[in-house]
This record gives sequence, C-alpha cells and structure tokens, in this order.
Amino acid sequence: MKIVIDTNFLVSAILKDRTPEKIVLFVAEHDEFSLTKTNKLLQEFETKYQISSDFFFAHWTAEDLEGGDEEYVSWAGELKIKKRLTNSLQKLEAIEYVTQ
Repeated sequence: MKIVIDTNFLVSAILKDRTPEKIVLFVAEHDEFSLTKTNKLLQEFETKYQISSDFFFAHWTAEDLEGGDEEYVSWAGELKIKKRLTNSLQKLEAIEYVTQ
C-alpha cells in the first residue's frame, strides 16, 4: 500500500500539534472511512443468524439465508472489506514516522 502525504497534510499536523501518524489513524478509525460501519453491519448479520461471520463464510451458502444470494453477497462482501481494512490499518499502525 502506498501512502502519499503532501505538504499541506504535514503543515496541518504541525499546526494542530499532532503527528501525521495520529491524523492518518484518526481518518482510518472513523465511521466515514468504513471500518466501524462494516463492523456494525457484520454484527447485525451475526445477531440475526446467531453465528460468527467466520463460521458463516466457512460453512454457509446463500440457501442458508433468508435473503438468499443478495444477503450472502452482502455479508461475505462486508467480511472481505473488514479483513482488507483491518490489514490496511495494521500497516498504518506499523509505519514509523521519522524526521530528517
């Protein structure tokens, strides 16, 4: 994953007494940027069917769901989004910010 941080971003961080790392993590962790929303949608599916998303993905098919194909695609898609976002967030957290 490539992260481009322009000068305006860095100046904004300095003026707000925040590091670029904190700003990137703030953006990544808020509702507008999907992870919280995705977790909420997954929780709704898990509550409705009383199984974990991992179990669903490993063992269930569209025929097992009231909503059929559409619901299966939605649940499986949200699970894949969560895994991708979590992976990206872990990479962001591992970034070491240095000054020159």
